[in-house]
Amino acid sequence: MADKQREFIENERRQYQSPVELLKYLAELYGDDFEQKLSYDDSRKVISEAMLWASWHDLAMQDFLAEQYEPRSKKDEESPRQYVKKVLDALKVAANHLQRGQQLGLSDLEQRVVDTLWGWVPHDYPENYVACAREVSRAIVGLLPPETKSPTEVGYEQYCDSVMREVKQLATKHGMELDTSGYNLTMGYFNEWLSDEYGIVLDDAWDRDA
Repeated sequence: MADKQREFIENERRQYQSPVELLKYLAELYGDDFEQKLSYDDSRKVISEAMLWASWHDLAMQDFLAEQYEPRSKKDEESPRQYVKKVLDALKVAANHLQRGQQLGLSDLEQRVVDTLWGWVPHDYPENYVACAREVSRAIVGLLPPETKSPTEVGYEQYCDSVMREVKQLATKHGMELDTSGYNLTMGYFNEWLSDEYGIVLDDAWDRDA
């Protein structure tokens, strides 16, 4: 069961395209003027794909992209080209944000930690957040149980508690205040993300007793 859970999570992570990959695909499909050729319906499919990618890689980015998915007003609904432009502008912001993280030498994991700590994208990658993210990423991997140990809800809660104690200490070390006492947006991002790292699906899709 442990191997099946981890395989499911890794497969979900791999099957969707990132904003960077989606923009490259659109340019290859339509040419440089793809903004003029992309239809309203296809633009909704593109932003949906980006959101699905972000749901497995970066929840702060997912929330940013979700703001662009639904037309905000009658004006958007009556102007498909305006909606397409809004979607593509959001994808470009997301892609530039990811590429900036790569330029700074951040791994995918470190990128996610920076965005989780900040609680939104884009941002300008403050040095203390980047430094903290590097240390947090190492701590999270170091605290993972052996892969041979089957993930359980109880084990996940213990893992979260140990990780968040470490994260709070590191955040304080780098001059950040992190409230881990209850639910907030950053804690919500951490909880979902740590479930992926731990290798457990939190929606009871798996029979824990099997």
